[in-house]
Amino acid sequence: VISGTVTVGEGKNGNAAIFDSEKDLLTIADNELLNFKKNQNFTIEIVYKADAGLFKTEDKSGWPCMFQKGASGTGWYGIWFNKTNIHWGGQAGNFAIKSDLAKDADGNVLDTDWHTILIIQDAEKGTITTYIDGVAGKPLTAQDYTSAYDLWIGGKINDTTFQRFVGAIDEFNI
Repeated sequence: VISGTVTVGEGKNGNAAIFDSEKDLLTIADNELLNFKKNQNFTIEIVYKADAGLFKTEDKSGWPCMFQKGASGTGWYGIWFNKTNIHWGGQAGNFAIKSDLAKDADGNVLDTDWHTILIIQDAEKGTITTYIDGVAGKPLTAQDYTSAYDLWIGGKINDTTFQRFVGAIDEFNI
């Protein structure tokens, strides 16, 4: 389901979904295929480009959300930005994938290039490894990520806040 005014624009590898207006959101209905147990392998890949104004939205929480499945307390997972890091997170906690989100004196994000984030859970090893542009982060312990919620792309919904991503998403594969 498309909400708001998500548009299609130039991507890294063709077209991309552009999230640049309040309440832009893509919703994929809850599906058991989007739930993961720690004894399962899974891979999530997302190609994105943040807008310079990523942190200059109506949401003042400071945690723009690229995508999220579930909600706090439900076995959730997703990718968020905060003032200095990009995080893979979920029920077990948030883990920095990248820690150099440089901004200018006005708070504009300086890195508006295309990037690829890869999250791989290896059930045999019991690990999750995060990558950004092919550079591995610290391995994490495999987790259960199960919830009866939808998967939201371009933002996070809860009872009080819409934490939106401002930029483009070209490819999103689970």
